[in-house]
Amino acid sequence: MRNIQKSKHRRLRAVPWTGLLILIVAGIALVVGVSVISASAAQGTKISQTTRPIPLGNLNQYAPGVAAIKPHLATSSGTAPTFTATDAEQYVTAHPFANTNVTVIETPTVIQATFMTSAALSAQLDGESIGRPDTALVCYVKLQGTFLFIGPKEPLTAHIAYEVFDAETGNLILAGGQVQ
Repeated sequence: MRNIQKSKHRRLRAVPWTGLLILIVAGIALVVGVSVISASAAQGTKISQTTRPIPLGNLNQYAPGVAAIKPHLATSSGTAPTFTATDAEQYVTAHPFANTNVTVIETPTVIQATFMTSAALSAQLDGESIGRPDTALVCYVKLQGTFLFIGPKEPLTAHIAYEVFDAETGNLILAGGQVQ
């Protein structure tokens, strides 16, 4: 009986060493495998026939903006606006800076509402990205009033501000101001 108990104890002690040995061998195999893969990748060797790129969708699409002015004019895609400058003025007057981080302190007055290309507006705004291709038509509405821009630091005050709408969808795509 005593011999059986000794052998049981020996087996119990041998199990942790076996497990440790398995972990060491697995670790070495992992390190060697990673080294081989890294060396193959550095040499430009194709590692696997089953490797495929992950589809990311169309990366050339622009952010849609926020729904704002309802289009109502029929046009060929992107060649003419689907709403009027008067529609934009009325929308901005009724909903100044809706869904933005701008607080209107003093009721604004529209001082300009016009359609132009994204490139022309970008040039007018000192190179500011409009978020559309250069040839895309946008509606620029310039306002005068008192506006509080809430940002990551302290709020900034402006007396001239603007909203930019996609001329095809009517979506608000940009808002900003001339901060003093």
